[in-house]
Amino acid sequence: MSLDLVFQMPEMMTVIDALIETLKLIATKVADGSGFWIVFGSYMTMMAIERIAYLFVDRDHWNEREARANVINQLLNEAVGAMLTGALFMGIYIFLYQNARLFDIPFIWWGWVLAFLLNDLAYYTDHRIAHRTGFFWAFHIPHHSSREMNLLISPRGSIFDLRGVMSPCYFLIALVGVNPAMFIAAKFFGNLWGIFNHTRLVHRMGFLEGILATPANHRVHHGTEPKYLDKNYGQVLILWDRLFGSWQPEEEEPTYGLVKQMDSHRVWDIQTWGIRWLWGQIRSADRWQHKLMYLIKPPGWRHDGAHDTTEVMRQNSQIVAAE
Repeated sequence: MSLDLVFQMPEMMTVIDALIETLKLIATKVADGSGFWIVFGSYMTMMAIERIAYLFVDRDHWNEREARANVINQLLNEAVGAMLTGALFMGIYIFLYQNARLFDIPFIWWGWVLAFLLNDLAYYTDHRIAHRTGFFWAFHIPHHSSREMNLLISPRGSIFDLRGVMSPCYFLIALVGVNPAMFIAAKFFGNLWGIFNHTRLVHRMGFLEGILATPANHRVHHGTEPKYLDKNYGQVLILWDRLFGSWQPEEEEPTYGLVKQMDSHRVWDIQTWGIRWLWGQIRSADRWQHKLMYLIKPPGWRHDGAHDTTEVMRQNSQIVAAE
C-alpha cells in the first residue's frame, strides 16, 4: 500500500486532522502570547521530574550551586527577552515570510513534516556554525560552560544571542514558505526534545540511538574529550550528524564543560565568558587581517600558527594513544 493511499484512509485522515488541529492550536497560542503557560508549564514539569528523580537515583551528583546559577541565568535571559529582544526574532521571521517567501507551504500533513525537518536541519546547521566559527562560538560558550549535565543546562544561554537572532539559518525557513505558526509549533516540540536530551538519567534508548539525538548522543556533544569535540549537533534527529559525518557514539560518560574550564557560578561570568575569550583572541593579534580571522576561524585557531583546534587536539590524542 502506498503512502498516499494510507493518508487517504478515513480513519487515518481523522487522526491526522486532529493532530494538525492540535498543532495549529498550540502554535496560535504560543504565537499570540496566550500559550506562555503551555511552554513554561512543559519546561518546569520536565525539570521538576528530573530533580525528584535525582533524590532517589543519584542524590550525590546534583550540584545545588550550579542549579541555582542556571536558574538565575535563565531568569535573566527571560527578563531581557521579555523587555528587549523577545519579539525581534519572530519579527524578522514574519517580515521575511510576508515579503520574501518563495513558496506557500500548506497546512496539510506533509507541510507539517516538512516544517519539522527544516527546523531540525536549521538547528543542526546553526549549531555546527556556532562551534566552528569564533564569533558564534563566543555566544554559544555559556551553554557549554557548565560541568554538570541535567535539564537545567538546556536553557543555559546568553542574553547576547538576542533570542535566536544569532541563528540565521532559521530565517531560511521563512524564505522557503513555512508559515510562522507551523514554524513555532515545530520549534516548540523540537525544544521540548532538546531539553530532554540533556539528562544523565537516561542511559540508552535502543535502536533510537541511531535515529534520534538521545541523551546518550547529546552527552557526547557536551564532552571535553578530543574524540567527543564538535560531534552530535542534532536537536531531535541524529540523522543529520550521521549524514554529514559529525556523529560519535557515547563510549564512556564524558567530562562535561569546556576544554579550558570556567570555574565560576557567577551569572556575570556565565554571560560574558565567551565574549571576553573572543576579545582576548582578537587583542592578541597585531594585524587587522588576523583580528578578523578570529571571528570566522574555528576556536583554537591562532594567528601565530600554534593552533589548538579540535582537529589538532584529536590528532595529538591519537598520537599519545598509539605510543
